[in-house]
Amino acid sequence: MKTFFISVLLLYPATTTYSQQDSITTLEDFLELVADESVIDQDDSQILDLIELLLLYPVNINEATVQDLLIIPFIDAVSAQRIIEYRNKHGNYFSKQELNSIKGLNSDLLKILKPLITVADTRPKKIFTPAPKAPLSAARTLSDSHKDYRLSIRSRAITDLQERRGFEEGKYLGSRIKSYFRLRGDYQNRYSFSGLIEKDAGERSFTDFYSASLSIRDVAWFNQVIVGDFLAEFGQGLVLWSPYAFSKGSDAVATVVRKARNFSQYTSTDENLFFRGVALSTIISGVGISGFVSVNKADATLLESNDEISALSLSGLHRTESEILKKDVLQNMSFALRIDTNPLELVNFSLLHLRTKFDRSLVPADKSKPAGDSFSFTSASYDFIFQRLRFSGEVAYNSTSVASVNSLSFELTKSFSAIVLLRSYPRNFTNLYGKGFGESSRTQNEFGIYTGFRWQTPVGNFNVYYDQFKFPFATTDLALPINGNEIMINYSARISKGFFFSARYKNELKEIDETINNVQQLVDKRLQRIRTDFIYNVNKNLRLKSRLEYSNYSVDDINQTEEGFLFYQDIRLNLLKNLRLYSRLVLFQSDSFNSRLYEFENDLTGVLSNPALFGEGIKWYVLIYYNVFDYLRLSIKYSELHKPNEETLSSGLNLIKSNTDDRLSIQIDYSL
Repeated sequence: MKTFFISVLLLYPATTTYSQQDSITTLEDFLELVADESVIDQDDSQILDLIELLLLYPVNINEATVQDLLIIPFIDAVSAQRIIEYRNKHGNYFSKQELNSIKGLNSDLLKILKPLITVADTRPKKIFTPAPKAPLSAARTLSDSHKDYRLSIRSRAITDLQERRGFEEGKYLGSRIKSYFRLRGDYQNRYSFSGLIEKDAGERSFTDFYSASLSIRDVAWFNQVIVGDFLAEFGQGLVLWSPYAFSKGSDAVATVVRKARNFSQYTSTDENLFFRGVALSTIISGVGISGFVSVNKADATLLESNDEISALSLSGLHRTESEILKKDVLQNMSFALRIDTNPLELVNFSLLHLRTKFDRSLVPADKSKPAGDSFSFTSASYDFIFQRLRFSGEVAYNSTSVASVNSLSFELTKSFSAIVLLRSYPRNFTNLYGKGFGESSRTQNEFGIYTGFRWQTPVGNFNVYYDQFKFPFATTDLALPINGNEIMINYSARISKGFFFSARYKNELKEIDETINNVQQLVDKRLQRIRTDFIYNVNKNLRLKSRLEYSNYSVDDINQTEEGFLFYQDIRLNLLKNLRLYSRLVLFQSDSFNSRLYEFENDLTGVLSNPALFGEGIKWYVLIYYNVFDYLRLSIKYSELHKPNEETLSSGLNLIKSNTDDRLSIQIDYSL
């Protein structure tokens, strides 16, 4: 197969010279930039839910503040400020095309922004909770939508076509179907409700997980009231954030600083890290006051006494008897109060206090993890924009230690912007709902300095970051303190009309512990990846994308070197006005999981799929979107993974006694 990859490498650039139309940057392309290797097979994550909401209720750039625009995941503060400044100078926008006249705005960013914004003339109702003088909104006027109400229904079923060991031996107690049903509605952009039920493969009940919420805006003294299930995001995520958060990606600047939405209805499928109760938000004398009360249950592992728990269980899976015993055994009550103030238009200060009480005491084996039955967090965050400078950060106290993250982003010229971020998370800063920026997802025992810049040149765009980090103390997961650094260089360019090229180099150097001559010591592990992408449009109905990627994993002290190769060809074809087809063929080979490679897939609407590929094999899929009527869409995906040199795939109860893993997914979307 290596000979094949070398042949592809030689022929690869030659296949991309026949494009005739301008390239199209899709939402999938930008999701890949921010998700990259952070997400593996997540259904209905909040980033997808936010984009769907923005497509339904675009941000009105004739009314928006800088903070409104920053809700959009792909935009940075300088670009948002530039859009507002142009409006202040020239008056309201008459068309989205006017954005092309703003110097310094990335042309690829504009392509992704246009579906997510509108140029309505009247002030819209807000779908997100306002903060004083800087409302966090993503809304659309009724006159623009021509409707007082909206209703959407989504029903999905996913199943493996091969039987896994858990079903074969009767250990998985339910059917092989993974099902999902969601109902969401909105009336006059003021009242919105949602409800969903979900079942994982192997679970018995089709309502194993359920969620519902009602949101009312501008009622009595409150800007927003949410009853039911909701998320709370604050500051830079040290204390409160959604279960899904991205850190480092191919955009070195725009996605680094967290963009908090305060309260939002919960419409995803993580079964533990959300709140269930009442959330309120209001403004009194220019000061935003919001808070919530939540009583929810979570999965956990009980000790023999049944009075204490040894660990939280976050998988959300209830397929076997042992998994069922962990379901909803822990009740937690949370209370939070938040205060926001905007002394100036582009200055925001916020305070937060959160208390969580468990009905059982947590006694983890790992002393670095949360322990006890009562937890208290106090946090302060700030966001200050001055001309081309933005200072933002958060400081949090958990009754034991102080964690902080602070960043400075700035623009030297209209074509060059940069960011510096400093994070310090002590080893005893344990948290329950935090997701701060970092190398590790735990927001604990980490110190790091991130530096990134984005440079637009006549020959293409450069994104570069360098991240230095260390985990200063040994824990149960880390036998010794370790250091590391990571550098990423991403280049992208429109070579000609309709022909887009990008190349990325990533090098991560991190210490790991190895036993050499019966002595445990630290050695350097290096992981390098080189990726090239070609995107080109044969015509308005046919878009092709090709990728070639190489990975190299090495530990010089023990003479270990591993390699990985991946090539794929992607096709997007508009067969008819109401019929679109996506297809991809992937060829890969890697020596082990250490040299694995990722390929972010097109999938059913609402599903993020970014699987890790290792070993030697072929993967392919076909995805069809068919609009039966204007209000009804059918989506079908068939995917197949084949590893010719293997006899079985996966492990444990998920083991497949075959070298082929194929899956069928079907979804119906109804909207009114």
